[in-house]
Amino acid sequence: NDFFIKFAKKKKTTYRIELTNSVGVNLYSRTIDNVDFQIHRVNRPLSPGIYFIHVTDIKTNKTETFKHLIL
Repeated sequence: NDFFIKFAKKKKTTYRIELTNSVGVNLYSRTIDNVDFQIHRVNRPLSPGIYFIHVTDIKTNKTETFKHLIL
C-alpha cells in the first residue's frame, strides 16, 4: 500500500505529513526538513477505505488535505 507525495516548491521549507483514517485516527506522522523538491514515499499496510493526507507547511502553518481511497 505505498503511495507517494511530491513536493515541488520554489523555496525550501519544513513539512509535517499526517495520514488519518475516516474517523480521524492518526496512522502516520512525519516531519521533513528543508524540502523544495522531493518525492516522499509512505509505506503503510492499509485496509480498504478512505484516508486523508494532511500536509502542513510548518513556517506558514498552512495545511492542505487530500483524500486517498484504497479499494
